[in-house]
Amino acid sequence: YISVQEVAWTDTASGVPVASALPDAERRGAGWAIHVPSGMTRQVWFTFHPVDVPAGTYQGRVVISGGSELVAVPMNFHLYPMRFPDRPTLKFRGWDYTDVTRSRGVNENNRAAFVAHLKERMVNAPWATSQVVPRGVHDSDGKMTSPPDTRVFDDWITLWPDAAQYCVFAAIDGTFGAWTMGTPAFDTAVGDWARFWSAHAKAKGIDPARVCLLLYDEPHAPEQDAIIIAWASAIRASGAGLSVWEDPTYDKVSESQAAMAAQCQILCPNRPIFLAADEAYRDFYRAQRDAGRALEFYSCSGPSTLLDPYAYYRLQAWTCWKEGAVASYFWAFGDNADISSWNEYVSQRSIYTLSFLDDRSITAAKPMEAAREGVEDYEYFVMLREALKSAPAGPKADAARALLTELPEVVLSTGTSKSL
Repeated sequence: YISVQEVAWTDTASGVPVASALPDAERRGAGWAIHVPSGMTRQVWFTFHPVDVPAGTYQGRVVISGGSELVAVPMNFHLYPMRFPDRPTLKFRGWDYTDVTRSRGVNENNRAAFVAHLKERMVNAPWATSQVVPRGVHDSDGKMTSPPDTRVFDDWITLWPDAAQYCVFAAIDGTFGAWTMGTPAFDTAVGDWARFWSAHAKAKGIDPARVCLLLYDEPHAPEQDAIIIAWASAIRASGAGLSVWEDPTYDKVSESQAAMAAQCQILCPNRPIFLAADEAYRDFYRAQRDAGRALEFYSCSGPSTLLDPYAYYRLQAWTCWKEGAVASYFWAFGDNADISSWNEYVSQRSIYTLSFLDDRSITAAKPMEAAREGVEDYEYFVMLREALKSAPAGPKADAARALLTELPEVVLSTGTSKSL
């Protein structure tokens, strides 16, 4: 249940070397070979993943043999008598777009390994492009006369059979085929399209509410809000039950933004914008949460290797807990600027992927591991909250309840002081 990684130094397009990649160390007999270039240092990471190990304290040593010297470092490992759930409470996702065989670093050669890598790190809600929900054929009044092809959708959900949600970037504009928003035919066409995909999801055993549609990405202007409102209104009126998901990037609350938010089931503000905004902005999203809309957070800065794994990646889950958010996103699990993550020199733009991705393989890295740790941190809070429901009254229970609010305040007030 212990794995060993040697941390690889790589250079970046900006000329700042980073120790971020975590390739597995070479196994040799009963140990591992760690390669240290002359004149340099090398971090070594140990990952513990006990599953069928009895709770208790285990005492051991890390023995380092190099040349004629032997160095022994004591290591104690304490395993508590508790078990994490198979499915984490916090939804974790990052625009993987695994419905296609070539998109932003993912291709037919690395997709299987890519999906397995994400699942191992508790990613439980995939993203797809608009090709998974084609529109079919409609008559002059907007009524659907021939259903769309479902094969791409079906293949995609087969990759993710146990997903908590299925997220689709619908990439819409102010029209549906020949019809413009605000016309009866537009509403009919959108409604028939939404009902078809709702019925198909049900036939596949998926609650339509678990299908989340990002209609227009990062709206920040009234005309964009108007497009979202037109589509969302037609979807709602259809009774399809699909969820409308939006990621507004306003830094001030506007009238059109409030009207758009009222049509959504899920709102996902940008975390750095949320933290930098005034209290009225944050209160707006808290009010939306209290009104029954799911609150989530995303971040999309880059390049990923130059961001602080702790403040940027791990602590986003802590912000989720503090604000009552239920999902955490990062742009983007597969966006390696269409080059190998191991060679940024030829990159024409920032690399965002949280792991090291090339045409045929994927390797763990500190950003993804930090984000995964954040999901686990969130789960500790959930487990404590659940335990308190049956805990006897007394000082220990009072201290535990205080911890649920006080600890995130302390950690976030110090940890996010670094640039996001």
